[in-house]
Parts: sequence; C-alpha cells; structure tokens
Amino acid sequence: MPKPDLDELRRILLDAVIKGESVQTLFDRVYDCVKLPLICFDVSFGLIAYAFARPCYYSHWEDIVSRGRASEEAIVTNNYLTYQEKMYLKGRAQVFDWGTSKGYSQAAGPVFSDGKLIGYAGIMIEDGDPEGVLAATDLIADVIPLLLKNGYDLSDMSLERVAETLLLGNGASESVAARLAGQYPAPYVFAILSSKETDVSRLRYARGVLCGGGRRIIGCLSGENYLYLLYYGINPGKDMTGIRNMLESIALKHDLRGGVSDYFSDLSYIQSRRMQAMLAMSIGGKTRRTSLFHECYRDIIAYCAIERFGDPVCRHPGVKAVAEADALGKNGYMETLEAYVSNFRRPAAAAAKLGIHKNTVINRIGKIQEILGISIDDSRCAGCLTLGIDMYKMSRLSETGR
Repeated sequence: MPKPDLDELRRILLDAVIKGESVQTLFDRVYDCVKLPLICFDVSFGLIAYAFARPCYYSHWEDIVSRGRASEEAIVTNNYLTYQEKMYLKGRAQVFDWGTSKGYSQAAGPVFSDGKLIGYAGIMIEDGDPEGVLAATDLIADVIPLLLKNGYDLSDMSLERVAETLLLGNGASESVAARLAGQYPAPYVFAILSSKETDVSRLRYARGVLCGGGRRIIGCLSGENYLYLLYYGINPGKDMTGIRNMLESIALKHDLRGGVSDYFSDLSYIQSRRMQAMLAMSIGGKTRRTSLFHECYRDIIAYCAIERFGDPVCRHPGVKAVAEADALGKNGYMETLEAYVSNFRRPAAAAAKLGIHKNTVINRIGKIQEILGISIDDSRCAGCLTLGIDMYKMSRLSETGR
C-alpha cells in the first residue's frame, strides 16, 4: 500500500505559502504529488478547491463541484453535518468509511483560522496508506487558512470579528455605536439560534447560510451552543415575519431553536435585546421553533415574575381555588374560565371553543363565581383573571420543567 511522500508534500506546502498561491493552485500541485482525489469546502459547503478527474466516482464530491456547493437537500438527507461535527470535535483528520462514505474511505478533517472553524478538507484513501493520508490531510488543513485570502473570498470574516465585538459585549459605547451605525444602519433585530447539545458545525453552517449572499446580517458563535445574529437596516413593519420564517426554516431542518428580539435603533441597548431573544427562545416555542419576543411577551413577564418573587406570591388566589376545585371534581372549571374570559365573557363563543353546550358554560361559570366570590362580568376582574390563568399555567410548566 503506497504511502504519500510527506517530505515532498511539506516542500510543496511551504513553497505555496512563500509564493502566496491560491488554494486551488496548491491542490493541483498536491494532486500531482499524492495522486489521490482531494477537496476543500467552507462551513456552508461552498466549494473552496478540488483536484480530481471529472466526473468524480464519489457522487457527493462531484455534486459539490458541479453546483459550487452542496444542496440543502443533500446536506439534510445525507446527514452531512453529523460528519462535520465529528471532525470538529476531534480537531484533526480522521478516517470515514461508513454512511455515505461506505465503500469510499476518505481522510477528512476541519480547517481552523484563528481557532475558528472555517471549513473542511478531505482526501480519498483509495489504495494509499491510511496513516499517511491522514497526516497529509492535516498538513494541508493547516496551510489552507494561510492561502485563503489569495484565492477565496472570505470578506465575511471581518464581519464576524465586528459581530464578535458587538454581539458578545454588553453594548457599544456612543462613539463606537455612531461609527458602526454608518456601516450597519438601524433599525436592528437581535436573534439567537441554539442547539440542545454542542453542535458547532451545525451552528457554523447556519451562520454561513444566513450571513452570506449580501444579506444585512452579521453573526458569530457564543461558545458552542449559541449563534448570535444582528439584522440591520430592517423595515419593522415588513421584515419581522420574513426574519422569523427564515430562522424557522433552518431551525426545523437542523433541530435548532430560536428567539427574536423586538426591533431597536440604539446599539448601546444590545445587551437587553440579547436577553429578549434568549427569553423568547427559552419561554416561547409553543407552536414554532422560533419565537418572537412580542408574541410571547405575556408568558415572559409571567415567567420572570415567578422567577423573581416565587410561585406562591404570583399565583392569583381565586385562580388557585378554581384549579383546586377542578382537580377534586374534574369539572372542567379552569378550561371553562379561560375560554370565557378570553372570548370577552360570551358563553356561546366559549361553548364553541370548548365543543360543549352554551348552557353547560353558563352553569359552570355560575359555580366558578361561587368559588371566586366575585362577579366575572366586571372587565377589570376578568383582566386580572386572564393574567392569573397565565401565571398559573406558567408556574405549572416551571414545576414540570419546561
């Protein structure tokens, strides 16, 4: 089993760095040296360079070269990001001979720049020595970042450095905010995407997709679980739905959750908007994976009140009494009360929502008023009960672990 000439490879790599060659020129020279197919693509599976006979016998690499990047369908269907995460976690090249690589053994590993994941490099092993091919892959991956500025557009890396300074901090000073506002104009929206577990490859991919293509978004990772995003120059009346839908699509495909802040115009408030997005992500999400702050505002306020003052203080005594009576007799009091007050105290509307007869609602409301000792027909009382029900449901969620 032939072993790659690593000494010759090192000479080629050093020469490429000295001459400032493009990654593609380097790959052409490496291919002549190792005689094995190789490829490199960025975190969003956009092609950086390749060297192999076309069409390639390995359809997945051929598809990336043909399109210039992997399709979203291929990424999701073939679990590409699972492979990439394994590369990231190991930090160096490893042999893949399972899943889509079964029968096509390859050495593949991550490419880092300043400690950040920026892409992946791979070499088909074929009849080569696996250990030698692994070593060659690592050598190439270490040199690629030094050449990228010469042969590949990584202008967004500067945006990421801006994003790190801005999004990870506690707000920009007045002078910095004024300077940035010229390049990144208001209004803004802060958004967060998160994976349940460490999944840097998935979040880096999401960042690559969202922040590319000339969109008005800058983003960076916070640790290994969060992707912070700042949308700038938005139209609050038109763009919020589109922002949520874009995030929702990525969250659904890649098992992420997200939150979106209210819009704002002063970068010095970025810390509070980051918290809004975090709360929306943590507390919202009843029907969607991505929640808008203003849509789950009531739940957020209820949750924060319970966290600050404790459940016993925040529970409405009347709502608690109704819930206890309901639990003893299973009379449907709580759901009837909620349907009644949320439908402007109209028995017919509450009955239609619950799928029961109007007289049943009227009878239950009479018994509920006896428990409460007050008239629900008072609008101020109904408002308190609505909030009390929200607080009760939120405390129940806190007990069971949201």
